[in-house]
Amino acid sequence: LFLLWFPLLRQRDFRLFPLSLGWRGVIAAAVGWGVLFVAVSGGVTCLRYANYRTPNFDFGLFCQMFHNMKETLLPMTTSERNGLLSHFAVHLSPIWYVLLPFYCLFPSPYTLQAGQAVILASGLIPLYLLCRKRGLSPKSTVLFCALYALYPALSTGGFYDIHENCFLTPLLLGLFACYEYRRFRLMFAAALAVLLVKEDAAVYLLFFALYLFFSEKQRRRALLLAAVGLLYFVLAILWLQWQGEGAMFGRYANLTGDGGLLSLPGTLLRNPGFFLTQLFHTDSGDGGKLLYLFQLLVPLAGLPVLARRPGRLLLLAPLLLNLLTQYVYQYDTGFQYSFGITAFLFYAAVLNGAELSPRLRPRALLGAGAACLLLFQTAVIPTLRDQLAYACE
Repeated sequence: LFLLWFPLLRQRDFRLFPLSLGWRGVIAAAVGWGVLFVAVSGGVTCLRYANYRTPNFDFGLFCQMFHNMKETLLPMTTSERNGLLSHFAVHLSPIWYVLLPFYCLFPSPYTLQAGQAVILASGLIPLYLLCRKRGLSPKSTVLFCALYALYPALSTGGFYDIHENCFLTPLLLGLFACYEYRRFRLMFAAALAVLLVKEDAAVYLLFFALYLFFSEKQRRRALLLAAVGLLYFVLAILWLQWQGEGAMFGRYANLTGDGGLLSLPGTLLRNPGFFLTQLFHTDSGDGGKLLYLFQLLVPLAGLPVLARRPGRLLLLAPLLLNLLTQYVYQYDTGFQYSFGITAFLFYAAVLNGAELSPRLRPRALLGAGAACLLLFQTAVIPTLRDQLAYACE
């Protein structure tokens, strides 16, 4: 696949695609990429369950939670803290009720695994809208859809079974699309939906508000968006402290120590250089965070950082959530913690790609496609083959 794709890089335009491509063809291609993504990603996770490779944390507790939601509408579990309690006392994620009607129709763990793949694939809809709004050609839009379906952080991020973070990618892309189309009421509705994913999802809204304030000069809306996100964040933390053991900030203990989240600003002011060291330091001393950046940026041909406007680099700020921690899963594309930053990277890639010259844009997108194909074949196909072989034994 790579050898067939790579010669396209030598073309100054899309002359190897002489047939005209209308927007109906783009929609059909996007649907095709979505079906491929669901088949592969959903197939791998369903095989994991069939092969008895799904652990209690987190898939087992979600299966138990959905069973109880179906019976009582309450997200109760017994395995999460060794006693009966609501999952919302650990992570406040009302967004789970979106999947409940489908689980009631098909009450099976397979529904949850396939449901995550469908949710992630739905991000193609706002991505298509963003490409159209930014004036990208039909062929460029198809390539962006291909990048989304093959992108390593999405195609492998769901392999550790279903997680509420899967809602972040489509909802954040929907938030960005609403802003680009200046549908501000829908934008705030999308923001509320993002908040329902998890207590810390508000941080993504704060980063987007920074971008709106400094780069887009949408100061009133940025302040309102930040206020909504900050208010919800505080209320969610208070809820978790009341109902459970509080928010799980231990993943940033390297920055907060024993002082909790409130000690973070003081640490930053007293020793800003320490923050810089944490961006690439790992407890094991390896280059895991550099590899992580490679896996995020190279499959997009570096488009997220090729910004003509410096303020647009604020869209990369959510990377701090993944890099400032020593929690190894946070900077591993094989887990679900990259779903949020993926939405920001694709948004930045569309904005910057639309501003490239007609000569450079095809090469950038085709180079990104070649990188995605290579990583897809090395990270995704072997996993699928392994699961299939194990199931056939």
